[in-house]
Amino acid sequence: MKSPVSDHALIRWIERIQDINLDAWRMEIGSICAEALAAGATSLVTDQGTFVLECGKVVTILEPGQRPGRAKTFERRRVRMAYKEAAE
Repeated sequence: MKSPVSDHALIRWIERIQDINLDAWRMEIGSICAEALAAGATSLVTDQGTFVLECGKVVTILEPGQRPGRAKTFERRRVRMAYKEAAE
């Protein structure tokens, strides 16, 4: 069963009720990924996991060994559509 609690509500609970500073973690993740973001990379693989990057932002973090499959699927779909449009 899917939880009736949204991600937004969960984050606010963590920040406000549990009093956990998520900004400090954002800064840490940003620091880890800064060089890869500056270079325009689409992912950064570390021993901590894979950081998936899009448009200058960290959009998700995968467990070690997990691969960003959806991003590849989206990219393939976009390439196929470009070829299809060019053929028309």
